[in-house]
Amino acid sequence: MLNQINLIGRLVADPTTAQSKAGGTILSFRVANTLTKEVSVFLDCKAFGKTAEACGKVLHKGSQVALTGKLSQYTYTTKDNQKRSGYEILCDSIDFLDPKEKDPKVGDVAIDVASE
Repeated sequence: MLNQINLIGRLVADPTTAQSKAGGTILSFRVANTLTKEVSVFLDCKAFGKTAEACGKVLHKGSQVALTGKLSQYTYTTKDNQKRSGYEILCDSIDFLDPKEKDPKVGDVAIDVASE
């Protein structure tokens, strides 16, 4: 079964970095994608390993990115013991789309998990 997400959006806040139990880097961020003039969706995203490290140095609130990844569902329990679920994109590749003039450290860079 096919599970692939491709989208372009902007980060709505600075990304956060964490370490996995195995010692790898995890980068978490949220991207806004405009469907129509009146409707936008906000999508939680994660990148791992070298991709997370590289993106963590460059991405910031407002950065425009093109993402390719897989949709993943997770479950959690609220403080009042209710089970909930959410969705996130597990990124396979991230292209930085900001122009060089706007942010010279970005340029034409693409990070691809498959090449790690």
